[in-house]
Parts: sequence; structure tokens; C-alpha cells
Amino acid sequence: MIVARKIWIGVGVAAVGPALGAAAKMPATLPNPDVAVLAQLVGKDHSQAKNGAVGGETYLRDGGVSDTRTRFSRDVILLHGHALIADEAIEAGDWSTALAHLTTSSEELRTKIEPYMRGQGVASFEPIVAALTKAIATRDKRGYLAARRTYDEHAKRASLAIKKFQTPYLRFQMRAVVEALKAASGAYDASVAGQVVSDASEYRDSRGFLLAAEFALQAIEPDLFKTEPLHLRDIKKALAELKTAWPAYTPPKAIVMNAEGVALLVSQIESDAVIYWQ
Repeated sequence: MIVARKIWIGVGVAAVGPALGAAAKMPATLPNPDVAVLAQLVGKDHSQAKNGAVGGETYLRDGGVSDTRTRFSRDVILLHGHALIADEAIEAGDWSTALAHLTTSSEELRTKIEPYMRGQGVASFEPIVAALTKAIATRDKRGYLAARRTYDEHAKRASLAIKKFQTPYLRFQMRAVVEALKAASGAYDASVAGQVVSDASEYRDSRGFLLAAEFALQAIEPDLFKTEPLHLRDIKKALAELKTAWPAYTPPKAIVMNAEGVALLVSQIESDAVIYWQ
């Protein structure tokens, strides 16, 4: 059976996975946030655009799902994906790749969400990224772990500031998980040529997005189970199969799954997830 190649251009989830290392201090959220700022910026759901660019960071210019509440959460989960790949890079001794994922590769994501963060009194990621950059430059693993813990805590702080606009909350989070998986599918599509990974950077982007989407799904799993356990079972089964496409940080010599197979599984997950936001 021939399956048409899909171009996923999606949206993010507010959940961030387990942080690493000791916590560092960050400024607390400012009191009395200006709720009207974000309220004026969030939109209504629209159908996903039919056309868009494939892979990596290009989904940020897709013109797709326009509800800012979903897009914000998607972008938080994708930031987490870049951070997870940075962690794996550090473990592999690949410090330059770690730096890229925490700076240039994620800069546009931070630029997209920080206006909404500021509107709710949450500070920029800039000082945390500076601390991460310094730790990587000096190959200070202890400093890196501490800064990464702060990074995750700050992402959680930003997500909580936006949560009050996401009603019902489960709907926005489940949609964001799906949209993050679409971003993973798009980046994976861009990473492969024939039966090999031709772009390791896109492969790692897609791997990070997949892993972060899984963390986000786990964060809302109890509520999903209460709402509809059978669909959750099918989503988890498809996700487990999907994960096999990314066996490790280092791309495999021959791909485990082609881009059409990845897109088909993501489409299956989306079909099962619709019940949570109807």
C-alpha cells in the first residue's frame, strides 16, 4: 500500500519532564499579572493549513493552528525536546551539539513565547540560557545540571502562568501533544533520504520532540484515563511503536521506519486523541 507523505505543521504542551541536577534561584512570577494582555492575544481554533514547510524549525512559520493557547504549550514542549537532546549530547561528550540545541536551535521558540510570558509577569529565559552557555563553554557538567534544572523550572513557571487561559485544560494539553508529534514527524521526514538518515540535526530535533511529547502525555495520563481509557491505551500502543524510529541519540546506519510509517502512526494517534478535545 502506498501512503502519501504527510507534512506535519503543528502546535505544544506545558508539561516538562524531570529536571536534572540541583535547583538554582530565578526571579519569582510578578504579582498581579495583566491577564488582559494574553486574553487579547489568544485566538480561536482554526483548521490546520494545508501547505507548509517540512522539518526542523520551519513549522514555526507554517501558518497552521492559530490558537495561541495551544501554540504556546506546543512550543514549551518543543523547547523541552531541544533540552533533552542537549542532555544526551552532554552524555555523549558532544558539547557543541548541546550548545546549538539550547541556543540557536531553540531561539525562535523562545522568541515566540516570551511576549506571552512577559504579559503574565514571567521573566525571559535569557539569563538561564547564558548560564547554560557558560557551563558548556567551560565543560562544567555540574554547572550545566544546575542550570538545566532552573531551565525546566522556568518552563513550568511559564506554563502555569498560561494555564488559567486553557479551559478545559486537558483539551489544550492533548492537542499540544499531538501537534508536537506532528513536528517530530515533519523533522524526521526532513532527516531521511532513502533508507538512511541524511541529516543528523533534523533526526535529533525529531527525537527530542518525540521524547518531550511522551513526557507531556505522561503528565496528563491520569486525567486521560478517567476520561476515556480505551483511547489512551491505543495512543500509548501507537506511541511505543513510533518510538522505535529513534533508537538512540546517534542516528542508526539504516532507518528503522520510513517517514510515511512515522506519519501514519502520528495520524493514528491524532485520530484516537480527538475524543479528548471534542
